[in-house]
Amino acid sequence: MVKFSLVGKYILVKNNIFCPDYNSMSISNWRGTVIKIINSSNGPLLLIKWDSNTIESMPYDYINDSKNKKLNYHYMYLKFDKILEYKKSNC
Repeated sequence: MVKFSLVGKYILVKNNIFCPDYNSMSISNWRGTVIKIINSSNGPLLLIKWDSNTIESMPYDYINDSKNKKLNYHYMYLKFDKILEYKKSNC
């Protein structure tokens, strides 16, 4: 079970992790803050709000496609095993 103490924590996506919706797009080393945790049939999912540096480095095609589909590219759900807790001072 994922601890709810992760809410509000700054995280880093582990190496060799790809976007759940765009399997060819690496999201390794993306950074953000855990906003909430939800239970799903596949286990807990963490809602991540990406930081400004991550948003600025996102591929244009991903942002454009998200906008066209009326999706918010500032956020993403990820499984707990895809992230590491990270200290902002390490940025």
